[in-house]
Amino acid sequence: MTPVSRNGVTIGIDIGTTSVKAVAADADGNVTARVRIPHRVRVPAPNRFEHDADEAWRRGPLAALDEVRQQVRGPEPRAVAVSAMVPSLTAVDATGRPYTPGLLYGDERGRVDGDQPLPALGEAAEFLRWTAAAAPGAAGFWPASAVANRALSGEAVIDFATAATSYPLFDGTAWNAAACAERGATVAQLPRVEVIGAAAGQVNGTRAVLATGAVDALCEQMVAGADHDGDVLVMCGTTLIVWVTVPEARQVPGLWTIPHTKAPTSQIGGASNAGGLFLGWVDRVIGPGDPGRSIRAVSRCGRPTFAGNARRSTTRTVAACSTASTSPTAPRRCAGPPTRRRVSWCVS
Repeated sequence: MTPVSRNGVTIGIDIGTTSVKAVAADADGNVTARVRIPHRVRVPAPNRFEHDADEAWRRGPLAALDEVRQQVRGPEPRAVAVSAMVPSLTAVDATGRPYTPGLLYGDERGRVDGDQPLPALGEAAEFLRWTAAAAPGAAGFWPASAVANRALSGEAVIDFATAATSYPLFDGTAWNAAACAERGATVAQLPRVEVIGAAAGQVNGTRAVLATGAVDALCEQMVAGADHDGDVLVMCGTTLIVWVTVPEARQVPGLWTIPHTKAPTSQIGGASNAGGLFLGWVDRVIGPGDPGRSIRAVSRCGRPTFAGNARRSTTRTVAACSTASTSPTAPRRCAGPPTRRRVSWCVS
């Protein structure tokens, strides 16, 4: 992992659905600066979901880094790392500038033939098929984090976790030449892959190291914990994501299964737009949140996060129960004895 000096800060940049966020944190986890650069989500037709990749994946991270650096006092940042949502893909020219839509998770252009429930395995591979056909002469086909890293440092690099979400294009160790060719691309058109936290380059115009980040949800899990069987991790941003920690990998129709940072544990969960709907409702009812309070909340978490989100954790007694009616006083029928579960949540 990239070392962090106590004499400086590390900057984390997160490319999200509706904005790019950046935080500067010291080695004790104290957030010293925070910015948010909003961008548009485009829905050009039913079942299509995309970004202007140049706006959201290239210019947004550059602006976020510039603004957060202006707020940082003392020595210049020691390192910068980028996290992003997955899957995503765009075509880039020889300078690393995107020129096709930035395809996002859930877009129909990632739909896999057959009866697979959503989210379907191979969504990123179908993104590549569509993008390669739309831009056959592209210099590269990159996800959001590769576009940002190239703009920040000249290095088109992603982490292993992001690459793994591109199965079958990435087989767990390297890009699969045959799988790429079947979708109209070559391995040379895909970004370099490094382990999470590797020193992958140097940020332009600074002495700061560019460290590889990770998938946004994985970064949240690192910070929040949710390490034990039955723990639940809830991420409430524009997209609401809920993960349940399970002792071993298993497939559930319509949900994702991803490796936990503590093998052989896995997490099962899925995404919903209910997060944005809920946060929008809260803003309308009580008004937008105070960014200053958000910074203090993050500082109390005690550990920095790439996305800079506040962490909360509680233990609750839960039971598998149902009611015969919608009345709050109706008796509950429980399938088993109550159990103790730790619930962690992060609020963007």
